[in-house]
Amino acid sequence: MLSTSAARERRCHDGLACPRCRAHEVQRWGRERSGGQRYRCLACRRTFNDLTGTAMAGTRLPARWEQYAEAMRQALSCRRAAALLDVDHKTVWRWRHRVMAQLAPAKPPLSGIVEADETFFRRNFKRSKPVGRQQRTRGTAAGNPRGQPPRATPAGNPRGQPPRATPAGSGRTRWPC
Repeated sequence: MLSTSAARERRCHDGLACPRCRAHEVQRWGRERSGGQRYRCLACRRTFNDLTGTAMAGTRLPARWEQYAEAMRQALSCRRAAALLDVDHKTVWRWRHRVMAQLAPAKPPLSGIVEADETFFRRNFKRSKPVGRQQRTRGTAAGNPRGQPPRATPAGNPRGQPPRATPAGSGRTRWPC
C-alpha cells in the first residue's frame, strides 16, 4: 500500500525520527496544503513530512500513487499509465524514474587497495584544423584595410578603443567615449 499513513508507519516503527539526522526530538510544525502533518527536528532544525525521503516526496498527487504502482506491476507503458491515471505522460515518466532511483542499489565507495592502470587513446582529430589549409578570411578587404583581426567591443563603445584603467582599487574599467 502506497499511502501517507503507510509511509508514516514504516518510518515511525521505533518512534518519529528526523530523516536527515535520525534524532527523535521532533515537534509538529504546521500542516501542508494537502492537509498532511509537517514536523520540525529540534536537533538540526530542518522540517519534514511523512513522505520526505520517499519517491512520493514533493508530488502533488499522492492519492494517485497507488494506481500508479498497480500500473507498474502490470508493466504498462508510460503513455498507457498516463491515460489510466489521467495525468500527462511526462509526469508518469518522472514518477517512474523516481521509483527506479529509490530501488537502485547504493554504490559503495571505493575502499582498501585500489589499482589503476594507464590507458592510451588514439589521437582524435575532431574539431581540429586540417593540416595544409589556409585560414579563412573574415569580412572584406575594403572593410579592413590593415588586415587587423576583429575585436569584440562592448555596446556603447563605438570607436572600439581599448579600456583605460581607473585609479587602483576602484575595481572598475572606464571606456572612452
